[in-house]
Amino acid sequence: NMNWISPSYFRAMDIPFTQGRTFLPRGQEQDVVIVNRSFVKRLLGNRQPLDAAFRWGDANSKPLRIVGVVEDTKSMMIGEVDEVQVYEPWSGFGTRRVDFVVRSHMPPAQMIEPLRRTMRSLEPAAASEVEPMRSAIAFAFLPSQLGAGLMGSIGMVGLLLVVIGMYGTLAYTVSRRLAEFAVRLALGARRGDVLRNVLGDCLRLVGIGGAVGLAI
Repeated sequence: NMNWISPSYFRAMDIPFTQGRTFLPRGQEQDVVIVNRSFVKRLLGNRQPLDAAFRWGDANSKPLRIVGVVEDTKSMMIGEVDEVQVYEPWSGFGTRRVDFVVRSHMPPAQMIEPLRRTMRSLEPAAASEVEPMRSAIAFAFLPSQLGAGLMGSIGMVGLLLVVIGMYGTLAYTVSRRLAEFAVRLALGARRGDVLRNVLGDCLRLVGIGGAVGLAI
């Protein structure tokens, strides 16, 4: 995956460097790239990545020199396998679409309209869309959210079945102990004592089952 970026992109996106540096300001260096950790692992092996050169494309292409290595990132989905990423300095020419990433201490909702005005002042004829990062990457989280919702629903159904089954078991047990309870009451036990005895057995079962379930 090829990415054309400005030097401050990694700081704005909070992508850490493992080695090297970011690009110098535009026009101060050429034919340099930054790669990700997967690039080094898959293509360079045990070789030192900094200042290593490679050709991207045919044999006549210019050698590209690595000046930095960054951590892996995701491109489309949260659960995707880390891909090889190469970052080149953005020259500003021949690009039909440009994405600006803005990091601010202000709430994102308060930044949308000022950013729209700024974009219109820079290029009134260009179509621009401004949205918080959470909205921009919402699709990437969709499978995880659907999976979490499905698992939560299955868990609730399982909990309901457990409650029904436990109620039936305890109701049957209590019905079999009615004679015992009558003897206890005849010998002077109070209704509260009998109730505590039944609830104690119930809570003991819930406690043991809950501990085993949580451990599993």
